[in-house]
Amino acid sequence: WAIDDLAAALELRGAVVADARAVVPPLKRACRPHVLFTTFRCPPCTPLRRRIEDNTRHVWSSMDRVEFRVVTAADVDFPRGLPVVRDMDARMIEACPNASAYTYANGDIIGTHDFVETVDAVSRVEVGWNFLMVGRRTDVPWSEAEAYDATEEGFDFIGHYIDRGRLFVPYAEDYFTVTRDAINWTGVPPFVVGRPGYDIWLVDHAHHKHGVAVVDATKTVPMIHQTDENGNFSWGGGIGDKASLNYNFKFASRKHADHGLTDHADFETHRDRENGYVHIRRKRRNVVAGTTRRKHMFRDFKGRT
Repeated sequence: WAIDDLAAALELRGAVVADARAVVPPLKRACRPHVLFTTFRCPPCTPLRRRIEDNTRHVWSSMDRVEFRVVTAADVDFPRGLPVVRDMDARMIEACPNASAYTYANGDIIGTHDFVETVDAVSRVEVGWNFLMVGRRTDVPWSEAEAYDATEEGFDFIGHYIDRGRLFVPYAEDYFTVTRDAINWTGVPPFVVGRPGYDIWLVDHAHHKHGVAVVDATKTVPMIHQTDENGNFSWGGGIGDKASLNYNFKFASRKHADHGLTDHADFETHRDRENGYVHIRRKRRNVVAGTTRRKHMFRDFKGRT
């Protein structure tokens, strides 16, 4: 797609976040269709990090059809001060058993209603099918300036995404959407978020599991990573020692994740240029092992949608 075409499409689908200061709804049995949960660092944190997490809370809690929840130590165990991935997912499934999909996203990730539209499209592929949907993020250096406040009516998601964003590497996977039965969470090692290793392991695990499809949603789900003072490889921030950084590698070695990149997905989403609908197709793989490519989003889009 040309930049102008994508920008117009994003505007038509309500990419600018509405100014609705909704209170995060409590967990309940009658949940909205898409459960999206995260965990925050604040408090304590810097003013910039506070701005970022306030943005995240506002964007997702204001979104139609999304049941947003911030997971705390009152919900699951926090070894080393970080929540266990499997416990969070199991907790959300228990709280909202009838939801169509469950998404964990890092606390500095924000998106648009394209996320909801894409999850709906993927869910409708076949009755009862199981999938793990993942996508690449776009890094935007964030600021405390008013233009970076997503709670303001004039917040320009498109402008940040197109003008200042850069598509990040395919092994930095900051959100996962799964159906209830896609992953047997009791069999997943006790990985914690905010440390490397678990994301690639999960994608690889789903890739090798019979009856589960891995879907790359990069082309239809714009996700901004609000980059703070710790940079693009912050891994949760505040890492004081190598043992903490490598915590997840106690349970899974890098060599046991041979199909853990977004590039290894079985399917990918794309948007029909004529009717604007999201569709799913077999992925044309272009895997570069150990890649550190940082192509701009729209160089990557050209000729591939």
